[in-house]
Amino acid sequence: MQDDDFSTFWRNNEQASALFYDLLARSEQDAYDDDFLMQLAAYRKAEPTSERADIFAAKYLLHHGDAENA
Repeated sequence: MQDDDFSTFWRNNEQASALFYDLLARSEQDAYDDDFLMQLAAYRKAEPTSERADIFAAKYLLHHGDAENA
């Protein structure tokens, strides 16, 4: 890996971490709105293999009464 690869990795990691903690705070406040969905989409892009994104999506769906898809 070149230095540029490392800096990109760490920048993405910091961004993903910030998005995760934002989603966590929103879910603790039951703030499942359009902003939550935008943050979730950004988190999925930053961490495409994270199972946490699926958990946040399920919590969103449950909040809106869609247990079948959650």
